[in-house]
Amino acid sequence: MGAIPKENHSKNEETWNPTELSVIVLELKNRLSTTNNPGFHHMQEKELKELLNKGKEAIEKGYIPSAQVFFSQVAEQKNSPEVRSYMAYCLAKSQGRTQVAAKTCIESIRREPDNPTHYLLLGRIHLLNNDKIKAVKVLRQGANINKDQRIINEISKLGLRKAPVIKSLKRNHPVNRILGKIFARLGLR
Repeated sequence: MGAIPKENHSKNEETWNPTELSVIVLELKNRLSTTNNPGFHHMQEKELKELLNKGKEAIEKGYIPSAQVFFSQVAEQKNSPEVRSYMAYCLAKSQGRTQVAAKTCIESIRREPDNPTHYLLLGRIHLLNNDKIKAVKVLRQGANINKDQRIINEISKLGLRKAPVIKSLKRNHPVNRILGKIFARLGLR
């Protein structure tokens, strides 16, 4: 836009009168927000997707405060269930508010039951709450809906064991142990 006025500036440096600056800003906003400019809405949607993707990338890298900034910027324009789930995960991760975050993700699942992201984030929230059983259950539900690679990776990180070959016997029963080894060698498990 223009240079920000400084108290100490050289003779060659351009400064803006605050009134002129506010008029210019208002004029630009009016030009951009007119309904006769379909490119504006497309550009805005594109920018929202970029911000959402940056937030997702920040979460995967563990940069939770950055992710919160990106998601809150998106939420100002488009507060979708997916954005709410991401913001809920950030809340749980940064402030430990897992109960509130879990409720938000559950509500998002009710609104968009086919979106695997909600299951992934709810599973991660349960893990933050040290509830591996609930996390596994939710992640498996998400994997059944959509074979999302992020969910599969999360399940494999948990190191889940397969069910015993003979379910009526305990896992450590000698018959289950021997059959499990045989089936694994044959590639059946």
